[in-house]
Amino acid sequence: MKSLPKAWQQTIVSSTDYETCTIYYKDEKEQGKEKDVLQLKEYDYSKDVDSGQAKDEKTPLERLVVSRSSSRAKKDKKDREKALEKLLVKLKKGTKPADLISNYGYKKFLKMEGEASIRINEEKIAQEALWDGLHGVFTNTSRSEINSYAVYNQYHGLWQVEESFRIDKHDLRMRPVFHWTPNRIHAHIAICFVAFSLIRFLQHHLKQETGHNYSARRISMELDSVQKSILYDINNKDNQYVIPSKSSEDVMKIYQAMKLRRNIVPHKLE
Repeated sequence: MKSLPKAWQQTIVSSTDYETCTIYYKDEKEQGKEKDVLQLKEYDYSKDVDSGQAKDEKTPLERLVVSRSSSRAKKDKKDREKALEKLLVKLKKGTKPADLISNYGYKKFLKMEGEASIRINEEKIAQEALWDGLHGVFTNTSRSEINSYAVYNQYHGLWQVEESFRIDKHDLRMRPVFHWTPNRIHAHIAICFVAFSLIRFLQHHLKQETGHNYSARRISMELDSVQKSILYDINNKDNQYVIPSKSSEDVMKIYQAMKLRRNIVPHKLE
């Protein structure tokens, strides 16, 4: 939002009529405990119009959903104070003031006076503090399609999309693709997608049954440890016996979540 026109920036930081809602923890241990105080406000945004109202019907408008989060504000303030502490330590050393100018994290809080005089720009710090906890999301959806709180939640759920790409690329090795013909490439991607869908399905059931989140890598490693050794009777090859590998606690939870039974003692193979 800091790249928006100055008029819009001033409107955003000076607004006070936010819609407020409180978010609570969902975990049983902290249920009922306040997690965050979220404030939301919507604007009809157009680059050509400072007021946010279209000049005519041809002027395109977007919805700008601005959120102010209490937990995010605390983090922004803490990060700034931490940067200022480091800056003050460097200033007290007074060795090479010019070295500070190359660091953008410090540069925005500094003001040059003369050739080698540096001091903290308190005005800039105060301006930076106005943005604590603020975050903006643009959307082309209408209010009848999705409200501002849903837009906020949708944006903050994008981590699941990024996580899904990481699972596909790293855990399932969708890339690189060592195929050349279109049919083989499509088949490779289809197999990876089916595997991904099954992993998500299993994660959902494990969450419902155990209350814990299992990563794709954890599930894969646990199931890879499930093995069976088959012994043959040299006198009668029709007699075969199974010796299962030792099952971890997580393996048993996975089997139970899928309503499957795993033999943990040696038995005859029927």
